[in-house]
Amino acid sequence: MSGTSPQTRSTVALVAAGACALALGLPSARAVAQSDTAQSNYSVAPPGYGRQPPGYGQPSNTGINPPGYGQQPLGYGVTPKGYGFPQPGSGGLPTGYGIKPPDYGNPPPGYGAQPPGYGRGDQAYGLPTPGYGVQPPGYGTAPPGYGASPGYGATPYGYASPPPGYGVPPPGYGVSPNYGYAPGYGSVPMEPETPPPRPPINPPRPAVRKEPLVPIPPATAGVVYHYDTAGRLTGADETIGDITRQYDAQGQIVYTFHRERGRVTVFDKWGRPIQHSGGLAAAQ
Repeated sequence: MSGTSPQTRSTVALVAAGACALALGLPSARAVAQSDTAQSNYSVAPPGYGRQPPGYGQPSNTGINPPGYGQQPLGYGVTPKGYGFPQPGSGGLPTGYGIKPPDYGNPPPGYGAQPPGYGRGDQAYGLPTPGYGVQPPGYGTAPPGYGASPGYGATPYGYASPPPGYGVPPPGYGVSPNYGYAPGYGSVPMEPETPPPRPPINPPRPAVRKEPLVPIPPATAGVVYHYDTAGRLTGADETIGDITRQYDAQGQIVYTFHRERGRVTVFDKWGRPIQHSGGLAAAQ
């Protein structure tokens, strides 16, 4: 390349640098420049960022192997001493290996012999146990007194006998004291000497006790409560339709007022009518 021009060598260097960058995975000069331009808008790149080190990509650094490259180390491929031979004590058989013991293959004493009595049936096999099917003493025998009701059919003492004195009248029964001894019996009645006073022709009328008139409350629908000057509850009036009930402070009914066609009937707490439209009525 000594006969080429500097421009050609520069072009070849750039091509080689690009090829090395692709082989090594490094960014190209154009990518570095674009990265510098993109990052310049955000932050300042450090000195030397994205620049290739001196001598990078020059032909003098390519094709030279390091010292000792491709040479085999000392002793490479030489079989070590003793390779392929068994180690001392390995591969030897232990003492007595393959020798069978004296009782090898001989069954132990009694092997395969049937136990005593094998195959012989028990003499009591199939026979019932002693006492099987034998009923215990007293089985089926009713205990003493079974079915006999104590006193059954016997009448108790004194049954059907009247108690002492039954049917005997008490002393004096049927005997009337002083029977037939009425005073004045058999004598002629006579006019008394002083006759009793005769009743008056016009007897006085009995005094009629007048009850005070019961004030009739207004027919206000609902419940109206009454209080005294101290603010204590004294009663209430409840009006439902034509019926008004007057209660005391304990909630007990005092009067009931029934309105019908302009007429008011007052009933006491027992339900008796005592007043009609402001006039007194006879208590029933």
